[in-house]
Amino acid sequence: VWDALNVAFQEMREMQRTERSQLPLSDLVDWTRRTTALVRGSASASMLRKDGFHFLRLGYALERADSTARLLDVKYYVLLPEGRSQDFIIWMARHYLAQFPQGAQGEDYTSTIDARQFARLEALRDDAAAAGAEIIPLEPLHEGLRAQRKFPLTLVRNAPPEARLWREEIFGPLLPIQELPNLDSAYAFVNARPRPLALYMFSHSTRDRAQALQGTHAGGVSFNDVMLQYLQVAQPFGGVGASGMGRYHGREGFETFSHLKPVFRQRGPARFTGLKLLYPPYGPVARRLIGLMGG
Repeated sequence: VWDALNVAFQEMREMQRTERSQLPLSDLVDWTRRTTALVRGSASASMLRKDGFHFLRLGYALERADSTARLLDVKYYVLLPEGRSQDFIIWMARHYLAQFPQGAQGEDYTSTIDARQFARLEALRDDAAAAGAEIIPLEPLHEGLRAQRKFPLTLVRNAPPEARLWREEIFGPLLPIQELPNLDSAYAFVNARPRPLALYMFSHSTRDRAQALQGTHAGGVSFNDVMLQYLQVAQPFGGVGASGMGRYHGREGFETFSHLKPVFRQRGPARFTGLKLLYPPYGPVARRLIGLMGG
């Protein structure tokens, strides 16, 4: 176990010396998955098969099930300053082509699980268009993609509140983007909806970041990146309100799956406590105390 932890620590120190731009998110996620599995596997293999071992395994199973449910239960959108959505669309198109040079046709692009889910995404897109939103597919949806159930990344600009994609889980490559005049209107937009599992803000302003923390409620917050708050094993992860309850990872995860047993011991002098004055039969002192308490 200690050898696995030491290797992980040395690799983390090496990564800290690496420029952020030289460490792709996919590599970081793969490293986290591999290291976590190694440490957990070493701990499980070296533990006695007693209550502690079975408790740990149960905690892992519940945590994974809960985290999976939270990640699937997602309503996501992008809020942008007024007049800046076109810049965002151009940037997204470039990034899409850089990540998927062959587009959705490439083997790295995921298919929807079945024809029903593909049709659901089309229905959400068409509903938004009928409500007045601008639909911006980053590549055409041709019959070849349809046969493979591959839905190209599609941006939905300024969908009205009645559009279904604001109320239903999207769970697919449909990305609503909304222009708003200022940060206060962005906070109001977030707070008018069920509290999210995560809030991501891209800003280098210390003042704006502090206002975002004070002006919104979310299960977790990540500045200038996405998803990385979930990967911090020493940091609690969980939702708030509609996005879930509870805290997981590290000490918080242990406490979530544990019961803290409260214990009280009376230490009155000579085994006497003031509470005994309130036991029946009630004398003058007890009646006076009850009277002071409004009884």
